[in-house]
Amino acid sequence: MADESPTVKKLDDAEIVKKLKASDPEGLRALLEIHGPTVRAALGKRHGYHVAAEALNRAAMLVWVDFATKFTEGMGSLGGWFLRIAQNKAIDIRRGEKRKKFVQLDYDPSYDPSKCDDTAYQEEKAEDGQRRERRRQDTRAIIDKLPRVQRIVTECDSLDPNGEASIEVIRATLNNPTASNGSIYTARCKARKTICAEMIRLGYYPSNAGRRKNG
Repeated sequence: MADESPTVKKLDDAEIVKKLKASDPEGLRALLEIHGPTVRAALGKRHGYHVAAEALNRAAMLVWVDFATKFTEGMGSLGGWFLRIAQNKAIDIRRGEKRKKFVQLDYDPSYDPSKCDDTAYQEEKAEDGQRRERRRQDTRAIIDKLPRVQRIVTECDSLDPNGEASIEVIRATLNNPTASNGSIYTARCKARKTICAEMIRLGYYPSNAGRRKNG
């Protein structure tokens, strides 16, 4: 299961649609992994992020159950089409919130993908890429300013598939075979605390990120 994600991300839109129409779950996973982040970001800006998450889920279910066969290749992008469906679900949710209940409205069966304006999707996708690059650069700058041991531990962790490098790997990178488990653990905790604080300061994390709730 763990090795499916890289394969899924290599699928192009035509392959995703083919899998969706064949009721292959990999098609839905690919739709969500490739287009989901952009669609969710666009919905979040317009409807709020609590609505965006629910609308994305409902749109994915609608595509899976009924709408995959209604996408016409070459008549609009898959990302723009998925965003259009999710926008309708977000509107349904917000109408339901106003009435204190969810109102299920059917998606317009007369919708023609050729009339879909992909501008919103493409703009969000471009902005999302710029935001990721800016975040990457800012994170790199924060790590570069860490004390040597904290920086090396952080870099080793970032290269480890599980996100936390072994003591042996860190000792070898530090060129210090006698570095204690405690000193490495302390360096890791301090580095993560500094990185979190800086990411909050730069606006990437909410101000309460990392705080433990009582109870």
